[in-house]
Amino acid sequence: MKVNWLLRLYIYGSISTLVGPFYDNWASLERYLYRSGVYYNQCNEEDPEDGHKETWSCEKQHESVNMLLTVSRAAECAGSFLIGVLMDWEGPKITAVLGVVIRIIGWSLIGFLPHVNAAVIASFSMLGLSVNFIIIPALTVVSYAGKYRFFAVVQIGMFSCLSSMVLKLKMYILDSGKLTKEQINYMYTIFILLPCLAISAYIFPWKIDREKVGEDIEMEVKKENVVLHQQDGEYNENVADATWTWSGLLRTLVEKEVFTCLIYFSFNFGSITFIQQIFSVIYADSPKLLSLIEYIIAFAFIPCCIMSVLFLYISPIWMMIGLNAIGGLMHVLAIMDSFAAGFIVSLCLMTTFCVLHTKVYNYLDQFLDGIYMGSIVGSLNTLCGVWLIVQGLLSKGHNDPKVLRYINYGMLVGRILFLIPFLCFTFLIPKRIKRAQSVTSLSGGEGKLESHASGTQIIKVV
Repeated sequence: MKVNWLLRLYIYGSISTLVGPFYDNWASLERYLYRSGVYYNQCNEEDPEDGHKETWSCEKQHESVNMLLTVSRAAECAGSFLIGVLMDWEGPKITAVLGVVIRIIGWSLIGFLPHVNAAVIASFSMLGLSVNFIIIPALTVVSYAGKYRFFAVVQIGMFSCLSSMVLKLKMYILDSGKLTKEQINYMYTIFILLPCLAISAYIFPWKIDREKVGEDIEMEVKKENVVLHQQDGEYNENVADATWTWSGLLRTLVEKEVFTCLIYFSFNFGSITFIQQIFSVIYADSPKLLSLIEYIIAFAFIPCCIMSVLFLYISPIWMMIGLNAIGGLMHVLAIMDSFAAGFIVSLCLMTTFCVLHTKVYNYLDQFLDGIYMGSIVGSLNTLCGVWLIVQGLLSKGHNDPKVLRYINYGMLVGRILFLIPFLCFTFLIPKRIKRAQSVTSLSGGEGKLESHASGTQIIKVV
């Protein structure tokens, strides 16, 4: 279906919000889980007559609930490679529809069976898994956005951040006493998830449309020699048949930029997850900070709007370097328990969180072939899922401030080390330009030289 790219962007984005990673607002979700009595049976106590409180009742309950963030994010990431391959093979429509169905099942489990431990684990696995079933198809909007593709990717990330606000809204309704948890669950499923299912089945294409809809032109990639112009000269590149192959995917994964991003993506996700998990431990004596962090994450869409504009003028690699530095500052301050330090940590968390995925996607999008983009995004997330599982198992039960301090130091060192390859990449002239945007041929068309923030210039057919 032919739809204006901007309208398509905001439809995709709205679905990404309503079926997004609401657990990113972990402070609010923790309150919801404790209030629902999740893992209360591990405390060997009878259910309180006046209802469950909004904090943990015993250390075992705290550890088990805290692991659910790792479970959801690991599930979100671990299955992403297969999701990416599924989308490359079967298309965005089937992938997105499956994602909404999985979300409906996952939310039903946590909504109606919060006291069944096995159901809770299955629920958070499905809730996490469903996210990239939606986000990865939504990222195909870049096929329509033309020169605004960086803007479009960050906008999808912004809408994903807004899903934290959805959970905050649920908590507000619950706190008001107007609806019970069960009523909220029914309404969310009937009036939000089911319409998302119908819209996804209608709006997402069966296959990725490589037309530049936003520029109202048709492009046809042909097998021939074309000239790619760069700032330092010209060279010819023979264009291979644009067919997805396992060998082609493997060659792409071992490229130095892609391989470095695979490791950094996992490390960065683990770093932010760790800070979120220990925030309620470090600042347990500061109720104002614990309340503030709920709103800080929910409003991460604000810096995301700013980032979407900055990506139009600043190279993605420099954005990654700057955000990595902010992440380092976050780890330095996280060893201090003062209100001022906690406030700055929350701001750093919001800033790094707002483009958690999309800064890497934008960087790789400069030179990756579009036929592998879904698989690369899936690979990034799958390795990240493995990383989070290992990190969760290693850190489980370690709430000693000294241990947390050492982990913070280790992650700070990691962020410093990643600056080395990133700075090297800024001095390299890109040799691989994404074929769908740099190699275009149209009978009778004229070539137009277009500059990019990366310093590369490519020929476009107009």
